[in-house]
Amino acid sequence: MKINAFADVSLRALLVLSSAPAGELLTTQNIADAVGTPYHHVSKAIVRLRELGLIDVERGRKGGSRLSAAGRQATVGHILRELNNRPDPAECQSVHGDCPLITECGLRHALARAREAFYRELDDVVVSSLPRPGKWRRHSRRSGYAPDCKPGSSASCHLRAVDSRNPSTACRTLAIDTCIPNTSIDSGPHSPHGPLRQEYLCSRTSPSPSSRPPCARRLTDWPHHPKFYSRLFAAHPELLDGLFSRSNQRSGTQQQALAGSIAAFASHLVSNPGTLPETVLSRIAHRHASLGITEPQYQVVYEHLFAAIAEDLAEVITPEIAEAWTEVYWLMADALIKLEKGLYAAQANGKMWSPWKVASKTPAGTGSMTFILEPADDTPITAALPGQYISVKVTLPDGLRQVRQYSLSGDAGTSRSFTTKIDDGGEVSPVLHGTVGVGDVLEISNPYGEITLKDGDGPVVLASAGIGCTPTASILRSLADSGSSRQVLVLHAESNLDSWALRGQMTDDVERLDAAELQLWLEEPQAGANAGFMSLREVDLPTDASLYLCGPLPFMKHIRNEAINAGIPATKIHYEVFGPDIWLAN
Repeated sequence: MKINAFADVSLRALLVLSSAPAGELLTTQNIADAVGTPYHHVSKAIVRLRELGLIDVERGRKGGSRLSAAGRQATVGHILRELNNRPDPAECQSVHGDCPLITECGLRHALARAREAFYRELDDVVVSSLPRPGKWRRHSRRSGYAPDCKPGSSASCHLRAVDSRNPSTACRTLAIDTCIPNTSIDSGPHSPHGPLRQEYLCSRTSPSPSSRPPCARRLTDWPHHPKFYSRLFAAHPELLDGLFSRSNQRSGTQQQALAGSIAAFASHLVSNPGTLPETVLSRIAHRHASLGITEPQYQVVYEHLFAAIAEDLAEVITPEIAEAWTEVYWLMADALIKLEKGLYAAQANGKMWSPWKVASKTPAGTGSMTFILEPADDTPITAALPGQYISVKVTLPDGLRQVRQYSLSGDAGTSRSFTTKIDDGGEVSPVLHGTVGVGDVLEISNPYGEITLKDGDGPVVLASAGIGCTPTASILRSLADSGSSRQVLVLHAESNLDSWALRGQMTDDVERLDAAELQLWLEEPQAGANAGFMSLREVDLPTDASLYLCGPLPFMKHIRNEAINAGIPATKIHYEVFGPDIWLAN
């Protein structure tokens, strides 16, 4: 009987792992060198062996794989049934068509019986018995890589690949737009993995994507490669039920956000050694916490993400590049895990989801609806801060549960009210608008979000467009309720007056504040409003103001640029994004 190539590589990997001293970790490159098989093939085998529980994998710079207790006792017959499980040993059926003798031939069933007899013969061979005492010799062949350019040089930079087995190997252009100095990044207190080598982290600074080498164009594209998500959801379909957004998967925005966040993190490490991008990490951690992301899920994502990389970039990826990006991933993951644990610990309860009853449901402008909720059980309530959001989970008509984040639009504290605009092409808002009624119970998360009203007495500018007024309305309400003396400038843009979702609440709160002013822009002109789209060029912005932005992404980018040109520092501009933060991807 013949076993397939994947099973062959997997058995070789197990042979190497079973020969290692108890407890010793071997890297994927160690195993690949020992079995004489390309790294990307072994990487895929490692992922599958871990899924089967045959090996344990520890992440990080000092991590690797070791044979698990179950793996030491597993039999070769059992392993081959899992890895060599083609249902038709004779290929009587194939994509090219069925054998014309399939209905008359008994060979197919005889071969199947023979294969099972083959497996039974191997049911007595356990993995721990595979290495032959006194005959096993471990191999560890490393390739050396050194930059063939000066730090800071441009897109023509190379990495010289000097293979220890073939010193004459020619230079190869790998993942380079700007080469990084051959130094270390101090991982800081957030990571236990020690310094991160920079040789293989390169930033995408070339103005022309087409001028980049293939790996440079593709390396930062892999987090949103379809193979990654297809692998992930095939192995863990439960992640689409109440965690990942099906709509965002279809549109590609989730993929863009993942790619952008990892690229932004890596770029920061390159540009600012010894520090972490706290703003980026905080935004992601709050979003993750609102979804109930747990530490083990980072390992799940890592396994399928890097297996997809190994498969898709097999012809250009090197072990050194793979290890560098592995380190980037775990530096980021460990920092996020720490932040998320802190967010969970700060809540008044230990529950991810709590039941809240819909106390009222009222129209709030054309196509919008405000929901006021009240607790449906005795779960302790975490007080919300002005500008924060909650996750709302609903069951769709096909039975799948989906989650969306909605800014709390009314009073902060222990009350819960949110306003949503219907998205006819969406999945959650049509259920909320058309199906959910007063008295129904919704599952919601604790409040999260780092874009909240900062303490102080300086001027505040609240700029919003469309349904983006919800977090700014919450901040405005808190200022009004506290009788704040701060100078407040409220700027809002709408298509027409009837579409303004929180018009009454916001105009009333402006009236309650002595130092507040409201300016309105309408695409359909009306007396008392500016015509067209919002612009800060004609606005007298307060000195030393803090700007809070929410609305469509193009709107926020435009207003942010105008604010910076007007002299507001970028550090005093805060924005909230609905859905995946694809601003990072750009």
